Amino acid sequence: MHSIESIRKALRKQIPHSAGKDGEEYAKQWLSKSGWNFEEIEQGKFSLSNELRVYGGKRPDFIVDPNDGSFLLIDAKYHSTEDCSLFNLKDTEIGKYRALVKYTKDNFPDIQVDMLFMVFPKERDGKKLVWVHLDEFNNGETATVAGEAATSISLKDRDDLWCQNA
Repeated sequence: MHSIESIRKALRKQIPHSAGKDGEEYAKQWLSKSGWNFEEIEQGKFSLSNELRVYGGKRPDFIVDPNDGSFLLIDAKYHSTEDCSLFNLKDTEIGKYRALVKYTKDNFPDIQVDMLFMVFPKERDGKKLVWVHLDEFNNGETATVAGEAATSISLKDRDDLWCQNA
């Protein structure tokens, strides 16, 4: 039997902004349980620094300290994944994440930084996630998303990178 909440979630999946907010909330839930120290990054329209804007970058959703001397820049993605098999991202967006990494390395040269995506397949309603590293897009397959050039990453054969988010 369906509940008001299940209907609300189904409708929100269809709206990119709402799906993005839901993905950020799923990520926050998982990170809170992980024991990692993390900070959520403000995502308002006017909160992008001028310096990062000059680089052409975008903000991550979270900065994480996994207690190994490095920092992780993490962006949550609540995407359709063809039943957990593919993760597609527009090339323009990939470029913005690469610019974020360059900005971070240029401004904080003494720290190791990695850019990761927490991909929450819409087909699993936020109950499952898989990790994807930005560098994987260097060897991805050509794709199209909403009529724009994109790159596709396989989500198959990566059992060790899948996590539950119950």
